[in-house]
Amino acid sequence: MTPYRVAVFTEAGGFHAWTPDTTAEPWRAGSGSFCFAGGLRAIATARYHLRGADVRQVQIRTNQDRKILIYNKHDDGTITHYRAED
Repeated sequence: MTPYRVAVFTEAGGFHAWTPDTTAEPWRAGSGSFCFAGGLRAIATARYHLRGADVRQVQIRTNQDRKILIYNKHDDGTITHYRAED
């Protein structure tokens, strides 16, 4: 299963989402990870973070930092997404 990272950008800064699940990096059992096991978990995490009032963009990236999917939240609250060509 491919590990993905979720980058969250707010009005004041940004961060990488964290998961206590280490299935994407089993050698780090019990320590948590910035990597989510598979695209569905990464998308679910992205959608969770998009609910934040100050979140403006969420990116799903490979563990080598290649952008895969980008969500943008607009001023009217609508969300658009597109496949990144990175």
